[in-house]
Amino acid sequence: MIIKALHNHVIFLLIVISLLYTTVDLPFTLNSQRIGYDNPQTLSFCRWWYWIDWTLLVISLYLTATASIQRHILIFNNHWLRINKIRLILHYIPLIFCIFYPAMFYLICIYFYPCEMPTYDYVQYCPYPCYSDNLVLYNIDYMLHTIVPVVVIVIANITLICRSWDTSDGILPWESYIQLSDIQRPLGLTIDRSSLAHHHFAIGYFCFHSFMYDEALEAFNLAINITPTFIEPYIGKMLACKYSLWSYIDFDCGLAAYNATMSMLETSNIQLSPFQSSLLATVYQWYGNQSSITAGEQAFLSAIADLSKTYPNETDIRVLWGLSLLNVAFETEFQGQMQPAPMIQAREVLETALTTEPNHPGALHYLIHAYDVAQINISEKAINYILTYQQLVNTLSYPQHLLSHIWMRTGSLLSAKSSDEKSIQISLTLCLIKTMGHNVPNISSTQLEPVLAQLNTPDQISSFLLCDDENRAYATEWLSFSRLHTGDWLGTLSLINDLYIAYNQTFPALAHHLLFAYRALARVAINLFYWLPYDIQVSSKMKDLEKLAVMFPPVKFDENNPSVIVAWSEAGYRFSDCIRLLTANDTNYTQSQLAFIIDEQFARFSILSNQTASLN
Repeated sequence: MIIKALHNHVIFLLIVISLLYTTVDLPFTLNSQRIGYDNPQTLSFCRWWYWIDWTLLVISLYLTATASIQRHILIFNNHWLRINKIRLILHYIPLIFCIFYPAMFYLICIYFYPCEMPTYDYVQYCPYPCYSDNLVLYNIDYMLHTIVPVVVIVIANITLICRSWDTSDGILPWESYIQLSDIQRPLGLTIDRSSLAHHHFAIGYFCFHSFMYDEALEAFNLAINITPTFIEPYIGKMLACKYSLWSYIDFDCGLAAYNATMSMLETSNIQLSPFQSSLLATVYQWYGNQSSITAGEQAFLSAIADLSKTYPNETDIRVLWGLSLLNVAFETEFQGQMQPAPMIQAREVLETALTTEPNHPGALHYLIHAYDVAQINISEKAINYILTYQQLVNTLSYPQHLLSHIWMRTGSLLSAKSSDEKSIQISLTLCLIKTMGHNVPNISSTQLEPVLAQLNTPDQISSFLLCDDENRAYATEWLSFSRLHTGDWLGTLSLINDLYIAYNQTFPALAHHLLFAYRALARVAINLFYWLPYDIQVSSKMKDLEKLAVMFPPVKFDENNPSVIVAWSEAGYRFSDCIRLLTANDTNYTQSQLAFIIDEQFARFSILSNQTASLN
């Protein structure tokens, strides 16, 4: 019930007091104004009227002052109230005091204070109670029952506003860097803009819908640390433990978040609403079957569709329904289909969500993915969504990179180049802020080395390079392609070199960074091979490419742990090596040696193709 919520108790009492004032006290005031004197014209009535009027007034002031103080506790230290004794002291006793103290004070002063009331002359308004003739008592009354509560109300609320605006008090520098885009009711929650925990949650949920999963998990943890009984960040963590559209799910992460949720519910007096219970059970479907990601996705899809139909006004739940349809559309069952049925349905679901919330960043994001197919008359339908979406995600790297998908599909290479450059700049800025722990000027370049020069220790450098590394690597690879095809040769080589730096200066070195570099190298080699008969500069460019290629250690496809990405990367490495050998006039090899090397490469291509056929 609503009345059980602690933050509603004082509101309920204020409503009751206001009702009493309106029905019991105010009619006598209105009648006096109408007839010109107080009526009934008796001393006992005057005493009673002063008692009820001043008591209700002071109770209202005291309750408002108490609410202003308790609001700080409910927002910033809600976990205190989980302990019964502290809840009694900080919550219930103050409310009881607010009700009974004013009534007792004025009862004693008006009825029992030893003084003579003035004679009532029947033409005046009721005379003030005689205790007010005692200046000391009168001033104490005025100070304690008017000045003090008003001052407390003003100071407490100004402090609360300042505390909610002060990003140095609880809001991390990287969180303040992110320009938050509003979601009206994330996970069905009405955001309290004065709540620090809600602020963290809103940032985390925005990051989740933007595929910035590390930042989402960090922000959700911050919200839980402030308010351990805040259920939505727990659900947010479960959502963020699955990388949507890429069939990757961290079962340990998701189950740990679910178990922490259940433990919190068992040890607290929190009662979930039917909606919250259904949502928690729905998200758990992803983790209920560890043997099959596909089965978990199908179970989630069925549950989230039912939840959206049960609560049709919850736009954000409809957006999650659309996301789940896209997840299913990207499953192996539909590989080879350009527009599988779940993708078409996802478009319909998400476009319906935009009719009620046209700036929902998740709906716009997933619609862009839904139209990201290799057919220009389909992919160009995403452009209108891009124009809205890019204004909402000015400080998030992956969303900026996503825009380049559509620009590439539609042949807008300069727009794709601009999107990926901005994505890298945002990523560098965000990660520099996270690594250094304070705000920094926006990075205006895509070059990695000048940023690394601002860091002092190998640990800082490694931490920086691991931050948002995959999003930045994808944007770097794609940018190398658009630069290559817009004539920026040196810019292309610089990006491949940055991928090598990211690999070489991470401790321990992660081959993950090499995958993007190999694919970029392969694209450059293909481009050079195409222009070989027409461009006299190809030979010198091939030498430039060779200088880069020799820095990279070879990557090898693991037959025991097959991965299309690794296979693609090895193929890219080998293909670029073939092109280099065929075009560079390398005198270190005879024709028969070159033929043997290239035959080996082609044999390896055949193996890679056969072993990944079922994966791709």
